[in-house]
Amino acid sequence: MRKALSLGARSADYVPMLGADTTEAFALVPPAVRMLGKEYRELVSQQSVQSAGQDAAVLYTQALEELGIASLESAQILVPAGLTDYAALHEIVRRWSDLFGFYIGIDPVDPETYAQRLRDGAYAIALYGMGSDYNSPAGALQRLLEQQGMLGMSEQTLRDVQAQLQEAAGVENLSGTLEHYRAAERLLLEDACFIPLFYKQEYLVFRPDNEDLAFDPFTGQVFFADAKHFE
Repeated sequence: MRKALSLGARSADYVPMLGADTTEAFALVPPAVRMLGKEYRELVSQQSVQSAGQDAAVLYTQALEELGIASLESAQILVPAGLTDYAALHEIVRRWSDLFGFYIGIDPVDPETYAQRLRDGAYAIALYGMGSDYNSPAGALQRLLEQQGMLGMSEQTLRDVQAQLQEAAGVENLSGTLEHYRAAERLLLEDACFIPLFYKQEYLVFRPDNEDLAFDPFTGQVFFADAKHFE
């Protein structure tokens, strides 16, 4: 089911709905991550981590049969309130409605409620901004692994991706390292616990002696309430 939703998320009208500071995403590691002076996405293209083409409607029908149900119930996409432009999300909702025939709404909540519901798993679908603790594909992918329980990732995917990242860290040549990163990203996309939709082109960069600064990539707000500084 998750795979069907992932494949059916975009239409030809999706890209024009994106804001001026966003670009369409088909993979997990953002272009801002760099290796050897190049954007990681120049070295490992988004297309190279995608699986072979499948039909979203066929997968959806198969999933319904496996679940023994006639259709999905209506659902809400959990989002943090203050997201400035819902146009792209509305286009995804329209696309899913046309393809699969069920209704999905958008549920904006305050940041505290949003964070609590993510932790509790109290959502069907949620808009989630991923980041990285350091400038490396491993940093971005590891951040997703740390949210395994919250994102509903399978235990097998978790183990397989961890193994790929460990292998990447031990390879001494660039091509071997990139292949392990490519494999890790493909495994996460196959699991479909996280559907990449767009890259935001605004980032918060701070020194490593500062911790617990919170950045909302959807609103651009920086939260200092829990910030710590270490000399």
